[in-house]
Amino acid sequence: MKKTELRVYVVGVAAVMILIALMIIPNNSPKDKNSDDLAGAANQATTQQLQKKCGNGIWEPPEDCDGADIMETCESMGYNGGTIRCENCYLKTDGCYR
Repeated sequence: MKKTELRVYVVGVAAVMILIALMIIPNNSPKDKNSDDLAGAANQATTQQLQKKCGNGIWEPPEDCDGADIMETCESMGYNGGTIRCENCYLKTDGCYR
């Protein structure tokens, strides 16, 4: 399994676990919550998780990278070359070329 596939898998599992937790935890809101509310809550939980970990210099899910701890290269992302960088724990491929 490639590093990218592993990251996608880990982030996917984390998102599913958050969605399950959100469905199990009782709330005081109306019973007719729509799926947009659940998706928004899951996205907010993932963002909060990322904010807690981002910037410590260690790659941890759900981060793509953290500072100099970049697990990918332009080539591993499907580009011919260039320089990949990390910004706010997200990979930036604007320095890569085809």
